Amino acid sequence: MRVVIDTNLWLSGLMLPTSAPGLLVRAVVAGEIVAVTSEPLLQEIGAALHYPKVRKRIALTDEQLRRFLTELRYVMEVFDIASVVAEVPKDRRGEFILATSIASGPDYLVRGDSDLADLRAQFAILTAREFCHQHLR
Repeated sequence: MRVVIDTNLWLSGLMLPTSAPGLLVRAVVAGEIVAVTSEPLLQEIGAALHYPKVRKRIALTDEQLRRFLTELRYVMEVFDIASVVAEVPKDRRGEFILATSIASGPDYLVRGDSDLADLRAQFAILTAREFCHQHLR
């Protein structure tokens, strides 16, 4: 199964390993599901993991965090979204996440918030909790 995972779920998954986002991150790392991404999404994940308020809540050393980010590039499928147009009126940042989903054709787009809820009729969008309940045990 292939999924696009929103940035805030990667952060939450590392901060709260027993939460639904934590299960999602572990499933990707274990190869149970395939995460698909784009370069802008990878860059956002890397930048967000170094925010001081996030960094102090993640129980990884700087070296472990660097290795985690490097490993993500190897376990994720990376898609080019340069030619994809995606508009998300409520959340401009969500545009590259939606563009990643359009370019990669995943089974699901897994979000931590409801900014793309209006697009559920067009795209298979689930929250982390919904995804874990339906697909991970």
